[in-house]
This record gives sequence, structure tokens and C-alpha cells, in this order.
Amino acid sequence: MGSPPFSGLFSFSLETALGFFYGQSQEIVYKDNSDKYLSELLWDMKPLLYYGSALSVRARPPSWSVSFYTNLSVKLGIPGRSGIIEDRDWMNPEKDYLTHFSSHDSYVEGAWFFDGDLGASFHLNPGGAFNPALSVFGRVSYMELKWLARDGYTRYGVNSNLPKIILLPWEDSDSFPKIDISGPGIQYTQRWFVVSPGIAASFPISNFFELDCAFTVSPFIWAAAEDLHLLTNMQYNDYPRGGLALEPEIRALFFPNSRCSLSLRVSWRYISGAKGHTWIKTMNSETYTVGGIVGAGFDALDTGISFKVYF
Repeated sequence: MGSPPFSGLFSFSLETALGFFYGQSQEIVYKDNSDKYLSELLWDMKPLLYYGSALSVRARPPSWSVSFYTNLSVKLGIPGRSGIIEDRDWMNPEKDYLTHFSSHDSYVEGAWFFDGDLGASFHLNPGGAFNPALSVFGRVSYMELKWLARDGYTRYGVNSNLPKIILLPWEDSDSFPKIDISGPGIQYTQRWFVVSPGIAASFPISNFFELDCAFTVSPFIWAAAEDLHLLTNMQYNDYPRGGLALEPEIRALFFPNSRCSLSLRVSWRYISGAKGHTWIKTMNSETYTVGGIVGAGFDALDTGISFKVYF
């Protein structure tokens, strides 16, 4: 049976999905203009549950072995506890060792994922019982995630409060005083816009099963982040660019009949190397000052099940 056959020039499908992301987002501050870290915050999605839907439209002129398609999908994260947020600092101006560590509960307050594909599929055996297809496509992706860090604790170097700051290496956490934190501390929003080329392949296995795979890779990355430090009343706006984004995906489909399918999908979304400047102000001020070099990253496994109806 495989993918439902065309009954005309156009075919449509509607899909509903449930799934989860498992991974973390990265917030980085660099020392001066080097690649050494001054600060790194890791925001968990362990897991981030979501629900979503997708619309697909495909066109295939009669007797052509090529079809054209567009897919639009949206996933909405379910707010709630999503693990922890860990904050590490390398604050000694002369030595490159860890000086500060803190850990807090991480709560996702909102998450939105939008993907749009436009591509062409080349059918290798039109009309045959076994008709694999190869595809080339372009993808536009937008992600927005908002976290809140609350409660938890800090462990800082024992000499960090002296008039002459001498930050000790963070080698033995038990030798650092543990200070419990209560209530909200940081609110962090991260946004991504990525444009990617991609390739895909579809392999019918039997009348009822099909295996699809896809891969995208891109340096066309734009990010924006807003970091609100609620206890110190400071706001940091970051604008990283560039780096590398990639996403391999595999999907197994089951067709109980010609008009619907069930699928299991696994993908890995990875973004690294984006860098830019930060702008700083107090939260009650309108004036920003330019800060240092910052970065951002995203690394998560995306696993979901879906039900699709074809028209």
C-alpha cells in the first residue's frame, strides 16, 4: 500500500502529533574576544512535552515522475518543570579555572516550534510496486523557548567576598559554602530562526510499512535571547549569529489503509557556534550599553508519534 496514491493533481494531509524534546539549551558569555568561557548556563528540557499538528500539500502533474510539496508544522510545549538549570563561571581574571557553580529548578513557561518545508520528490519507479523517492527541499525553522529558574543553591569561592577578590578554583564543592536560594531568580527567553537546505529519502518496505529519512544542515542561523536577572534587576539582550545547525531524522510509518497512517519519528536538532554581542541595562531603564561577546546553543532529541489523514 505505502504512501497513498495521487487521485488528481493535488493531494493533502492533516497530521496530529504528541512527543517530547530531551536535551538542553546553552547560554554562553566569553572572556574578552577569546573562545574561553566566562560563564555558561545550561537550561534543561528533560523532558519538554509537546503536542502539534501539520498540514502537507503535494502536487504531481499527470505522467510526471516528479512531485512538488510543502509541509507546515507547529509544536507547542507544555509548561512545567523541565529539570534543572546549571550556571558555571570562570571569573578569575588571570587563571582559567572554574570559580562559581549554582543549580536551580528549571521551569518551561512557554515553547513554540514552527517548521516550513518546500521541496521536490523524484520517484524512481513510478507505478511500480516498489517506488522509492529522493527529495531535495528547503526548510525555514523558528523556535522560541522561555524558562524560569527558581529555588536551588549557589556554591562560590570562599574568598570571593574579600576586598581584594581572590577566586579559588572550584575543585572540591564541599569546601565551598552552600547558600540556598528561594523563589525565582532568572527568566530566560531564547529565539532561533534557521534556514536550511535538506535531502530526504522514502523507502516502501511492504504494502503497509514505509521508512523515511531526512537530513538538513545550515550556517544560516539568527538567534536572540533575553536574560532577566530578577534578584539584581539586570537585563541582558543577546544577538548571536552563524555557527552550524543540523538535524537528522528518521520516521517509520504504518498504513492500515490508503487514507491514514501512524508513525514514529526520531530526530536530533543541534545548533552550535552562534556568537554575537550582548546589550545590557537595568530593567527599569531605557538605555542599553554594549557588552561582551556571547553565544547560544541548542541540543535535543525529538521523539514523537503522529496520526495522519490523507485527502
